[in-house]
Amino acid sequence: MKINRITHSVLISFSLIAVTMALSSCKIGSGPKPGSGGGSNGASGKACGPKALPSSALVEMGLSTANNAGQLAQSIVPASELNVLTVSLLLKKYGSLTQGAILTLETDDAGSPSGTVVASAATSEVSPATLSSGSASLVIFKFSSSITLSSGTRYWIRLRNLYATSGQNYFGWTGDANEIYTDGFAVQEVAPSVFRPIGIGTGLDLSFSLTCQ
Repeated sequence: MKINRITHSVLISFSLIAVTMALSSCKIGSGPKPGSGGGSNGASGKACGPKALPSSALVEMGLSTANNAGQLAQSIVPASELNVLTVSLLLKKYGSLTQGAILTLETDDAGSPSGTVVASAATSEVSPATLSSGSASLVIFKFSSSITLSSGTRYWIRLRNLYATSGQNYFGWTGDANEIYTDGFAVQEVAPSVFRPIGIGTGLDLSFSLTCQ
């Protein structure tokens, strides 16, 4: 399925939760929080590859019914081969949740997440207890073994909820409306397995960072 990037002249027309906040009024948690993903890698390894950690023009996308579906994804294109141990996202919890969210590293299908994980270990889950409800925090998703990503190939960091979608109880994934990572872009699910790009003005990237062996 082919999709086109949203240009400067196009605003988001589908329903979503997107709250743009001035940096002076937005607080981001000061330290990373480990997710509940399997394995003993923890936050070991070193920072590597592409990243998008917003510092201004903050936007929050919710995994809730206001998004029409409970899945979001950010594409990445490594400049060199990577052996990824963890993926970290800026997340925030809203309301009361009893179930968490699951992250997968997936291959690309004509500009959308394919639904196929890069490797069997490319899955990690986070529990609601891990997330802060007061401010966005950097949450670490750990893999049970390193995941090899090839240079120049598009991959997707995909996050989906494990809870019943709700407009009151959900996770928020923080991004930046200034398209701070030019080699990738964010999409949201608008129907089962149907994704569309998210764009506000110049575009939007959802937060992420990686650690590698």
